[in-house]
Amino acid sequence: MHPPIFTRASFFSLWALIFATLSALALAQQVGQPLTGGMGITMTVDALSQRGAQNATVDTAAVRIRPVLRPDRRNLPGNPQSPPQTTSVRIASIASSSSTTPAAVAVSTSFTGATLADVSAFPPDTMGAVGPSQFIVAVNGRLRSFNKTTGLADSALNLGMDSFFASVMTPIGGSITSNFTSDPHIRYDRLSGRWIVVMIDVPNGGSAANRILLAVSSGSTITGTASFTFFQFSAVAVGTGVFADYPTLGIDANALYIGVNMFTSAGAFAGTSGYVVRKSSILNSGPIVSTAFTLLADPNIAGPSTPQGVDNYAASSTEGYFIGVDNATFGTLMVRRVTSPGGTPAISGNISLAVPATSLPITVPHLGNTGGSNGNLDGSDDRLFAAHLRNGRLWTAHAIQVDATGVASGTGGRNGTRWYEIQNLTTTPALVQSGTVFDSAATNPLSYWMPSVVVSGQGHAYLGFSSAGNAAFANAAATARRVGDSLGTMQAPVAYTASSTAYNPASDAGGAGGRRWGDYSYTSLDPEDDMTVWTIQEFCDAANSFGVRVAKLLAPPPPPTLAASPSTLASGQTSVNIVITGSGITAAAGQGFYDPGSPFAKRLAASIPGLIVNSVTYTSATSITVNVSTVNATGGSKNVTVTNPDGQAVTANGLLTIAANQAPVFTSAPPGAGVIGTAYSSTFAASGSPTTFTYSVTAGTLPNGLSLASGAISGTPTTAGTFAGTVSVTNGVLPNAAQNFSIVISGKPQTISFPAASAFSWYQGSATLTATASSNLAVTYSVVSGPCSVTSSTLTASGPGSCVVAADQPGNATFASAAQQTQTITVNVGPALLDIDASGATTRYDAGTDGIMVLRFLLGFTATAIDSGASGATASRDSAQISAQLTAIKALLDIDGDGILRAPTDGLLIVRYMLGLRGNTLVANIPIGSLTTTQIEAKISRLMP
Repeated sequence: MHPPIFTRASFFSLWALIFATLSALALAQQVGQPLTGGMGITMTVDALSQRGAQNATVDTAAVRIRPVLRPDRRNLPGNPQSPPQTTSVRIASIASSSSTTPAAVAVSTSFTGATLADVSAFPPDTMGAVGPSQFIVAVNGRLRSFNKTTGLADSALNLGMDSFFASVMTPIGGSITSNFTSDPHIRYDRLSGRWIVVMIDVPNGGSAANRILLAVSSGSTITGTASFTFFQFSAVAVGTGVFADYPTLGIDANALYIGVNMFTSAGAFAGTSGYVVRKSSILNSGPIVSTAFTLLADPNIAGPSTPQGVDNYAASSTEGYFIGVDNATFGTLMVRRVTSPGGTPAISGNISLAVPATSLPITVPHLGNTGGSNGNLDGSDDRLFAAHLRNGRLWTAHAIQVDATGVASGTGGRNGTRWYEIQNLTTTPALVQSGTVFDSAATNPLSYWMPSVVVSGQGHAYLGFSSAGNAAFANAAATARRVGDSLGTMQAPVAYTASSTAYNPASDAGGAGGRRWGDYSYTSLDPEDDMTVWTIQEFCDAANSFGVRVAKLLAPPPPPTLAASPSTLASGQTSVNIVITGSGITAAAGQGFYDPGSPFAKRLAASIPGLIVNSVTYTSATSITVNVSTVNATGGSKNVTVTNPDGQAVTANGLLTIAANQAPVFTSAPPGAGVIGTAYSSTFAASGSPTTFTYSVTAGTLPNGLSLASGAISGTPTTAGTFAGTVSVTNGVLPNAAQNFSIVISGKPQTISFPAASAFSWYQGSATLTATASSNLAVTYSVVSGPCSVTSSTLTASGPGSCVVAADQPGNATFASAAQQTQTITVNVGPALLDIDASGATTRYDAGTDGIMVLRFLLGFTATAIDSGASGATASRDSAQISAQLTAIKALLDIDGDGILRAPTDGLLIVRYMLGLRGNTLVANIPIGSLTTTQIEAKISRLMP
């Protein structure tokens, strides 16, 4: 439905101001307040049908023309940030398309779901959806189910909408003198396996507050014993008006998203609202929990006009969305993001997305019109008609007026269907592509309008819409975009009805907005195969009558040409993989294999007469893997048939060959080498038919610890050496095959870890080496070069320099030798420790100064008593510093190595050394214990570099 149109004076002149203030006017995130409503009312379908039969004359008593309630979108400014349409958008008219070009869509089952006589309403609000076994048409005045295989009404549902929703409509009484239902939406929610129907009621013809009505099925198939549970909540919210019109519907794993345009009782546009209905609250008996977000768009500022709830199949979704054209500008889409939709929802502010220029559509001329411009068909406005999220991409569409090049124009004279693909919904939405389906004819062009779009699991996009023109009756049409098509393009539209009658119904004379048409259309994806698409569109079914026509749009078939690898199989195999490759694919036709995966009921399949197909695995649109058993298969060629989930198949005759009996032949290389203590595995393989092979060792022996079973050598070798012999294979067909082997078993590998030793000063004398072997065997060390020697793991320096040290582990009966590891260790010169007064290079080690102070220190002198009269002329340390220096090197002054610091021994040795005495003269009459004179000299020299 859509109060009479009003005018926003001089709005066009304000476009610059609008764009300057869009950001400031965008709403901040708003946290909703979930409201708990009433419990559901459950009735069986049989009971509903009985009530419908009783009210049959009431449901069709009078033809209703639904009021036209629409925001006034005339004279809106264009978005100056609109990008140009850079991709090809031209679609030739049906009449001018080449007859050799494959049709964009192939229509299979097609049937009329309802007619003017069934619904007694203008417009029908064209709506219907496909489920596992049924297609359910839901239009104004009629709810009817069909067997989707035959296209025939199945008698499960066939009643008026007023009867269906009677239990939850606003009661008549008091100020409410009349009421009826309008604006249906239906979905099969494949995540919950339920049918969900949403409508509004229209008390007092739309001048009173109304309700949003919901019905939820008890299961996936509607039968007489099935049931629906009915809910309602008030659409009135403070500040948004009194009447909610044109409800939209989106469903995801968490919630229902219902957007509405709000109007005052006088019919003035009051803004838009969005409702988030917690899905878990309506899947059983309730109570229903809904959250209202009002003023998504104020009548005079930016925001989503006619906000569309977004459908999303992803079971893991955590956010929901509304999207609509901007209330304030053309060329702009507005997104609202809903977080925590299954709990306490919050809605984002406006998220604007600039799109190529848009415009208001025109009323549509049609062949046989006798009402002049008033008799044209209603083109609605530029609102979005549905929104669908798939794999993180949002698809939506609407109608705009375009010129002969497909560019938005206020004088283009035809309507085109503009569609969009949008990404980054969770962050900053961005336009992936957009395009326009239009007729480029210079005269009498067709208009395409009332569009709805859906994307299949294969990635193909499908559009359904109405078409009409001065030279064409009103028809239902569809087109598709194959996943490989150029960005921004759809293929040529196809009319799937062939109306031959004019539409001038006496009950709808039309007016400035034309005769009512639409107001909806819907295109849905088959929940059994994720590839077949169903669309429902309005057309002229007979003179001065409309019908809503359902069409099953087939997906592209499998690739026309198949190849197999391997193409020849031996008989007798329980499991063998065949890679089937498809070719001959054209971009326009978009053929390909497809499998929707679990939990879809229909899956990719293959059949090969005479063979057992164990499994079929989808790899890509051109490649699948078929696992088969050839046990008991007869020899010869075999046909292969691959069937997509939608039942379309391709057969390749003679694609496979089953080979006749053949003697065995080894196809594997001889087994390789092994290592003691390491698990060994090597498998023999052979070809032949039958493929049941027996392997045995017929000469020689296998390495100790290994055995042969079913063609596989396995175990853990325990002995090193070379083991040779012969393995034979039989399959019952002579001659048998033999293969010699020679297996070398080597010791276990080992490695040496040689952590780097830190550099040390010469006075420290030695460092400890810490290499280890992974075998835990002992490591030996040797000096490769430098002033060092090594004893066990101790590295001793004979002077400063660089010492290269090697670590080795030669191995044993179990382990192989390890690779040698080396490292370079630096022996620093070290500090002048016995330059006690730090007198400098010329008098660095002076017996009369440094020696005397060492003797005094060892005699127990402290403080100034140590250096009094003993410091050199060039000394740079004071008494405290000299005392500190001697204290720091105290442990190093045990020159004779007896563990006791004494002036007569250790001190005297130092003084003598400073005086230049060496050898026996150095140690004469001094008890030096177990150290040699050379060792004593080395200890003192390291303190005096």
